This record gives sequence, C-alpha cells and structure tokens, in this order.
Amino acid sequence: MNRTHVAGAVLLAACFGVALAAGPYGADIRSLTTGEDRNAYATGTMDATVLDAPDTVRLDRYTENGTTRYRLLVPAATVGVANVSGRPVLTYKLRIGGIGHTRGTAHVLSEAQEGEFRTTLDASTLAAERIESDAYTGDLTLVVRSDRGTQRIHEANVTVQVTR
Repeated sequence: MNRTHVAGAVLLAACFGVALAAGPYGADIRSLTTGEDRNAYATGTMDATVLDAPDTVRLDRYTENGTTRYRLLVPAATVGVANVSGRPVLTYKLRIGGIGHTRGTAHVLSEAQEGEFRTTLDASTLAAERIESDAYTGDLTLVVRSDRGTQRIHEANVTVQVTR
C-alpha cells in the first residue's frame, strides 16, 4: 500500500473518530427541547420586545405525485433584542389544537443578534384528511428563557386560513 492510501485512511479514521466523539449534532442541542436540561443554554439575560408578529397563517393545498397535502406557512416575527449577555434562548411556536399540530423553533442568542431579530418557522406538511375546516384558531407564542426564568413576551390567537 502506498503512502497516499495510508494517509487517506488515517485522515478518514481521524474524521470518523472526531464525529463519533462529538455525537450526532456536534453539541448537545437536544437540551433545548427536552427535560430539566432545557435551560442548559438559557443563561445570561436579554431584553426583548415583539415588534411584529403575524395574526394570520396559511394552510395551502397542493398536490405532489398525485397526493393532496397542505403546507403550513407561518410569517416571520420580528423581535427587538438588546442587552444580551450569556446565552439566552428565544422560542417561536405555533400550536393548532383543532388539528393537533405544533411547530416551533429555538434560537440561542448572543450580542451579535442585538437589534431587530427575525425568527421564522419552517413550513410543515399535513395530510389532506386532517384538514376539515376552512379556518382554525392557532396559539402563537414567543418566549425568552434566561437567568430571569421563562418570560412570555407574546401570546396571541391567530387565524389559520385554509386555501383550497
């Protein structure tokens, strides 16, 4: 075996070893959403004010490969962020009780995000048979977790408009 093959094999083994040691995410980001470790990243403090949040979201009907589905589209929310220290967490969440669907995201913030911070929810897909009404009511929340505890900075009912 020549040296280039050996060097390549050693490099590949080193990369694999580092990936294995770091775990599937490189860091334990699972603690943002589970159990008592949820506040592991929620350290420090920040001041946050909701500047803009949607009052309407959409469930758009589409067909793909002969299957009809609905795509949930949630507009971004804008939060004024100031005085960040440590690693506070901002969560953005929509819960639609009428269809049993929840969508959320969490951001670990730093001083780099001070100013206007836009948070979004990725689109999600729902089976057509779950959608029976032309509209639903959703609960939209923005929450800050920090050394100050959990602070709900926005909570509102939103209309979930179904487009057929």
